Amino acid sequence: MLRIAVSGYYGFKNAGDDAILMALVTTIRALAPGAEITVLSHSPAETRQLYGVRAINRWNPFGIIWTLLRSDLLLSGGGGLLQDVTGVRSICYYLVVVALALAVGKPVVYYAQGVGPVRTRFGRWLTRIVSNRVDLITVRDQASRDDLLAMGICRPPLVVTADPVLALNPSQINNAGGAELLETLRLQGRLERKGTEGMAGEQSVPVSPAGEEEPAVPNTQGTQDSGILTHHSASIPDPKEMHPPRAGHGPGAGNAGHRLGIVVRDWSDDARYKKCIAAVADRFVRDGWEAILVPFHYPADVQACNDVSLLMQEPGLLVGNWLTVGALFGLLGELDLVLAMRLHAIVMASVMRVPCVGISYDPKVERFLELTGQPNAGSTTSLEEEQLYRMLLDTWERRQEIAANLDKVLAYLRQQAWETASLTLSVFYARFPKKRREPGRPAGRARAGAPAGPGTAGETPRGSTAGRNRNAKQ
Repeated sequence: MLRIAVSGYYGFKNAGDDAILMALVTTIRALAPGAEITVLSHSPAETRQLYGVRAINRWNPFGIIWTLLRSDLLLSGGGGLLQDVTGVRSICYYLVVVALALAVGKPVVYYAQGVGPVRTRFGRWLTRIVSNRVDLITVRDQASRDDLLAMGICRPPLVVTADPVLALNPSQINNAGGAELLETLRLQGRLERKGTEGMAGEQSVPVSPAGEEEPAVPNTQGTQDSGILTHHSASIPDPKEMHPPRAGHGPGAGNAGHRLGIVVRDWSDDARYKKCIAAVADRFVRDGWEAILVPFHYPADVQACNDVSLLMQEPGLLVGNWLTVGALFGLLGELDLVLAMRLHAIVMASVMRVPCVGISYDPKVERFLELTGQPNAGSTTSLEEEQLYRMLLDTWERRQEIAANLDKVLAYLRQQAWETASLTLSVFYARFPKKRREPGRPAGRARAGAPAGPGTAGETPRGSTAGRNRNAKQ
């Protein structure tokens, strides 16, 4: 049995990294049936349950060493592990795990990593020292390869493939869950608004100097449990209670049924970008759209989404509970347009052929938008309401053109994403050829007629690009 250890940012309820793990497990098992995969996870029990793998606590050094000793191969990735923007401790953790695997004589593959920024001298030095000793480095974009070369990493093959999530096929994503989730959100919103109206009827209604009644603001003291719509304490009042729907507005007017998904995160102390996003969301709601705020990293992004919701003057929907990767795929598949800061919100929406506008807080977002020909609204510090609104409208008007382009681009990128798994197994069997014939192990890398991956029945990756890329180093 082929035993593979996987190191990454797993078990933290980050949808992007969880989607990477789902894709990695799917592709590896399609090419190596029966492979035993052990994931270093922050939440081992949850990871075991969701992905059908073995999992250990990533903070247990003895567990890590034991896992590496009994494994045949370490995969480091995917995702943006090699960066020190979030602190040098992060990059040290992942490189120490790699160094431990090398110390016990195990082959190591960087699995479709997104590299950088690595800004500290120590981080660049450590990355160079450790990475020059691994067996294969695959990266998800050319800029990541360039960053590694600039750090002096040139001994192992540096191969540009694609983000692992792009290996997934939308035909196997069940959208029914997304439709049910939307209905639940709408029902919860209606119930809360009805409750708000009842509360308002029991309170005195303030009268403006002109003699017109003004809506009362409900008392939000105490605690609430709003189910799937919200998951907050009283210190964060429900935005739908604060802003009841106005006559003539909402999803029933004009563009009935159109849905704008909004994925935001906290990034800087400057909250102007949230105000800009809220103002644009309001304009879309007035145009008859639904605005749906979707957190991708739970619970951190819930607060950011709630901030935007509270800044909105029109009603919107806010997903307050954690969603699995499958549920998020289903929800994204029900949307018509996505405005996102999170890279994998854009990646997953693209897989579902939903056009996106990205807000760049990190070079990785710019890289993917450029790769797929989708619009970049700029950084969080440069957003302007009118420009963002017009860009979203233009994207909506060009949705068929964008979807057609995504079909072409993602067909190639999907092949490249499968190539990551194929190259990984090729490197292992080249180093240990006798293990190719062990019982329970596949006979080498995928070929025509190999087990199908997460695509249509019988579909296998086409036209290997390994020959072009394997020795592409400077």
